Amino acid sequence: MRNMRSFRKTIFVSILIVFLFAGCEPRSFNEQRAYGYIATQLSFGHRIPGTVSSRKTLHYLNNELLKLGWETEIQEFEHKDVQLTNLIAKNSPAPPAIILGTHYDTRTFSDRDPDEYKIATPVPGANDGASGTAVLLELAHNLLNNDQSIWIVFFDAEDQGNINGWDWSVGSQYFADRLSHQPEKAIIIDMIGDTDLNIYYEGNSSDELAKNIWDIAEKLGYGDSFIKETKYSVIDDHLPLLNNGIPTTLIIDLDYEKWHTTQDNLDHVSADSLKKVGSVLLTFLND
Repeated sequence: MRNMRSFRKTIFVSILIVFLFAGCEPRSFNEQRAYGYIATQLSFGHRIPGTVSSRKTLHYLNNELLKLGWETEIQEFEHKDVQLTNLIAKNSPAPPAIILGTHYDTRTFSDRDPDEYKIATPVPGANDGASGTAVLLELAHNLLNNDQSIWIVFFDAEDQGNINGWDWSVGSQYFADRLSHQPEKAIIIDMIGDTDLNIYYEGNSSDELAKNIWDIAEKLGYGDSFIKETKYSVIDDHLPLLNNGIPTTLIIDLDYEKWHTTQDNLDHVSADSLKKVGSVLLTFLND
């Protein structure tokens, strides 16, 4: 009997040690769940600002974040008689030390589609809109108890530039103009789900912050996807933050053949690409 009790005690202690060590390990990025977030967004339809599909997407994102324990703020405003909404998720009541951002809207026209008869069709937006949103929503599973005060922001109306007199990055401009506290840094992600992921330095971004992120990617074995060369200077949601003096870096793969076409669908995004970007950001934020 004494031997049996000793055996049970040993088993109990072993199980306890396993749980303790498991609790100390950083949570990993779940790329399959992130890929599912893309599929869910596409199921709502085209997320054009002011539409029912856009509101369904916003409602879904807000509910998912609330279930994870984040505090959310709905930032509503109007632009050219269209009701727009940014969604801000906060892991702390403190002012943000870091802002992570992406856009959730999709483009009204497929103006780069090779079929001229499809140009008037909206972009499905699996990569351009849904991929960045999916990565940040998945990161929300891991960042609630981060030591830093983090805001995750989902911007409306980034992708409507040059349509009916609209500018680019309307939602992020509205957000930046009303930001009352200056964060230490910000990272914007966009179009990071391409099956052939090639993310170059972006010409307008903060050099030191970008170098730090790309160095982490190299250490994780993703140097073939995070390429240490500048190839593009892009108008995107990072510019309003940069113009407000916030060190900001844009992570984007602009070498995406289906960009602004009707073929920007699930067939052309990869869970592996989401994992690369999500793992790099998770490592950066936990350093």
